[in-house]
Amino acid sequence: MTVTTGVVIVAPSHDEHAIAVRDRLTARGVTATVVDLGQFPDKLSISLGTHPRTITIGGKRISPTAVLVRDLGPTNDFAHSILLRWERLGVAIYNPVSSVVTKPTQLALLTVGGIPVPDSLWTNDPAAVRAFAAGRSVVYTPLAGGATRVLDDVGQLELLRREPVCFQEHLPGRSVRVYVLDGAVVSVTEPGNEARVRGLTPDLRDLCVRAASVLGLRFCAIELKANAAAQLKVLGLDPAPTFLDVDPRVADALVAALQFSSSGSAD
Repeated sequence: MTVTTGVVIVAPSHDEHAIAVRDRLTARGVTATVVDLGQFPDKLSISLGTHPRTITIGGKRISPTAVLVRDLGPTNDFAHSILLRWERLGVAIYNPVSSVVTKPTQLALLTVGGIPVPDSLWTNDPAAVRAFAAGRSVVYTPLAGGATRVLDDVGQLELLRREPVCFQEHLPGRSVRVYVLDGAVVSVTEPGNEARVRGLTPDLRDLCVRAASVLGLRFCAIELKANAAAQLKVLGLDPAPTFLDVDPRVADALVAALQFSSSGSAD
């Protein structure tokens, strides 16, 4: 069976970021393939042999030189097994599945790593929230994501017992998004108007690089927000951020990194 090499982009087949990266790599002469693992098992066949390199997807033997993970689709053991095999084989993966963790785990790891994060509480216990919110302004957001709102009525907390919610100290200052790739800051923007921000201090650049390193992320967007004292704190790291309409330097840097990783790999 013929072995297909090159860059593999794990994403839904319609993902515009995946398509754009594939097309840019192709224009540079790099073989790139979008693999939609979310189609397994109904529309995609996968076979795994006992040797870690024996991976057949859609009837093709796949041996990537670099991997970009945009979206695994519905969680399944096969998808994880494939990526974990590639990770153990030393393939450059942006980002390894072992580095993609839930927000409570993210912020806990960042805290241990000395990264400033907002004081946070994930709970379905109204009493715990009342103690957490005592004497300060608090915001909350659903665990699955959604709008962030200021907690203004602790009397409604009995509804919380149905589902846990994330509560955090209110950070009223400016927001900044920082893109980190392979240990370097490649872009800094202000969410909303997507304007580039200048003057990020060396200390903040170092903080963002360290945050990505703590979680083991090779590529990510870091959301920061300032408290009342203008100190920026890390809200979270997105391991599969949008970037096409943000700053062209992000896409250029990512494509170049995948091309470099691919050219430096050997089957």
